[in-house]
Amino acid sequence: NIEIHLGGLLFATSKDVEGTAPIGLEGSSTQNHSVSFLFGVKGREAWLTFHLPELPKESWISLKSTALYNMEESRTIERRSIYEMLSNRMSSKLPHQIVEISSISFVAEGVKKMITSLK
Repeated sequence: NIEIHLGGLLFATSKDVEGTAPIGLEGSSTQNHSVSFLFGVKGREAWLTFHLPELPKESWISLKSTALYNMEESRTIERRSIYEMLSNRMSSKLPHQIVEISSISFVAEGVKKMITSLK
């Protein structure tokens, strides 16, 4: 579970990840891949980018295939969570895989509301 706190208050958590449609999937044959997800609930969102150095090609293909599968317009109920694949399934199959959080971006409106609530 990942939690993001601002000023000591909970801002966003991985429990609120809409993991079926990652914001970005970047990678090539060099095995340096990145996946970005939207965390949080409306008004308190944060984008996190995970860097997956030296991810095996088969695992990357599986992630990309799942993302493409989810993008089909006919998919509504059967969508699979790419975040869940990374955090649960792949961690058991690749226990030594490094996952780095390479960037965090916040929606300005949500940050402004949190700062106001601290006053």
